[in-house]
Amino acid sequence: MTTPITDEKTEQLTLLTPVAPARTEDAPFALAQTAPTKPKRTLGLRLFDNFLYTFFTNTSVFLVSLGFTYMTKHGKTVGAENSILRNVGTWFAERREPIMNGLKKLGIKSEQAREDFTTVIFSFVDGTLFSFLVKPLEDRREKIARKIDDALGTTPENLKAYEAEPKQSWRSVIEGRALTSAIVLPVAFAMEKTGGNKAIFYRAGDKMANFVKTSLPKLDVWLGKKTIHHKNYFFQTGVFEAFYTSVCTIGLYFISRAVATKHPKVEKNYPANIAKHPVATNIDAPDEAVATQTNAHPPTKITQPTHLSRLTQPSQTAELTA
Repeated sequence: MTTPITDEKTEQLTLLTPVAPARTEDAPFALAQTAPTKPKRTLGLRLFDNFLYTFFTNTSVFLVSLGFTYMTKHGKTVGAENSILRNVGTWFAERREPIMNGLKKLGIKSEQAREDFTTVIFSFVDGTLFSFLVKPLEDRREKIARKIDDALGTTPENLKAYEAEPKQSWRSVIEGRALTSAIVLPVAFAMEKTGGNKAIFYRAGDKMANFVKTSLPKLDVWLGKKTIHHKNYFFQTGVFEAFYTSVCTIGLYFISRAVATKHPKVEKNYPANIAKHPVATNIDAPDEAVATQTNAHPPTKITQPTHLSRLTQPSQTAELTA
């Protein structure tokens, strides 16, 4: 005789039936479905990047480093005798000697190599000063980019593109600049060893100086009036600084954003009403305020008849006698 299968037995069989494990090849597809998609960066954010890093940082650092580097070697010949420019140039020229002597003690015998490393070092130091101007602008990244998008009509419906931007901090900016040196110094060393500095920068600078002298005589005379007498070195330095400043700027942009992503800026979100409704204490309150509170709520005296009657009734003083 066949025993009919009841609902209870069916449930037991269902529980005992092994469940096939999920296929391994389906895991990437499942992760791809659950992984959040990063919002597309807006035109305003990209234009802000170009302004801050390409125009402001890179161009400003290039111009400042060009002038400072030139005066580091030929500062004693700029300006008139005893002028402010001559004094400033002399100070820059004198800061070069300790670095040159230090590199010589490290075993760098070639004077040209020591000059190239000195130029890179001071260019990096001069550019570092401008990195401190990057932080205040980075703090206003989302606000400025939003205004650009509003003006151009490119504001997206989903505003998460602004929220997804890495929040720069002093740590990310300083670490980004410091870690950039790990890129610049090896590149400078490799370029010097392979003769790249001479083949690329110095030859290009000489060609530019000759072009200005033959094709732009007015500019050549103007540079002479500005006491730039070593024009070949001036243009060599210009090409040199253009390359290494760009390397530093690119490194600062990507490395600082990577540091900011890994170590996001800690926002101090205080309650909105903490300033409007400060907590007052009797210690901080003036004497008049304490007196007012005391008069409004006088202390209760246990000797009043009402309270004495309650003490005489045990049913109402259970908590006191317990």
